[in-house]
Amino acid sequence: MSCVYCIPQHSSKINAELKKFGPDLVGQKYLTIEKDRNIYHQKFFEWLTVNGDKLMRLSVLGGEPLLQKEFWELLEQLTTERHPNLELTINSNLNCDQQTIERFVNLAHTLVKDRRLKRIDIGCSLDCWGKPAEFVRHGLDLNNWQRNFEFLINHKWLYITVHHVITALTIKTAIDLQRKITEYKKKNKSIVQAYHFLDGPTTEVYHPGIFGYDFFKNDIDQLLQEYPETQHWDKTAKGRLIGVAKMLQSSKIDIPRLKKLQETLDMIDVRRNTNWKNVFPEIAQFFKEHNI
Repeated sequence: MSCVYCIPQHSSKINAELKKFGPDLVGQKYLTIEKDRNIYHQKFFEWLTVNGDKLMRLSVLGGEPLLQKEFWELLEQLTTERHPNLELTINSNLNCDQQTIERFVNLAHTLVKDRRLKRIDIGCSLDCWGKPAEFVRHGLDLNNWQRNFEFLINHKWLYITVHHVITALTIKTAIDLQRKITEYKKKNKSIVQAYHFLDGPTTEVYHPGIFGYDFFKNDIDQLLQEYPETQHWDKTAKGRLIGVAKMLQSSKIDIPRLKKLQETLDMIDVRRNTNWKNVFPEIAQFFKEHNI
């Protein structure tokens, strides 16, 4: 996948795109692939065997762990060792086939059942719903994500979180995803919904504050009013969203950055054969009203 706000260090798709078309408008350039990757890989596995008992949590972020052979090597190695205090967590876009997600659940269940690990967490990344979700997380098949997520929540020994990245492109339809999660929590109340604010160089164009607070006020108010709370962790997770709302209250329209956002979206359309104005009509109308 090549999420619009991601960086080439984390996405081989974005890196390939930068190699083909050149730098983007926030200055990201093509990166040469690290030649010593296999050495670091080997050193890590050797280190884990010796030091795994000292770890409390091991996080595998990505790219996409479920599509990397090294991740499966990690799970297989853990089936031969015993680290009863270790919590393993992975972040996934759930953009894999059903066989892959079933393979993960089966291996994870073995690790927990045999007490080789204390617990396993999976963070399921998705920011909003509908066409905006597939535009922002370019390469995403939303129906596929939904099928895999519905499979995961049947296994209540897993610790499941839905991670949302808050950007100017995701707030308007975040409520549609949140309502989906509200329904899912009726089946598995332990699902945690967590909002995160974007960081890195793409913040320059995707920060919602550049629209001023009024443009997103009603959307954020609605998210807060309908935030589903079924367990104590929900109060902590909701606090992230409250913090974002407070941060944005002092925002004012930033015309130069809005112009750069429009140029960035136009550039994406050319590079990916998309049509952002059809996907984000409210943003297109905002640009029109402000002569951007």
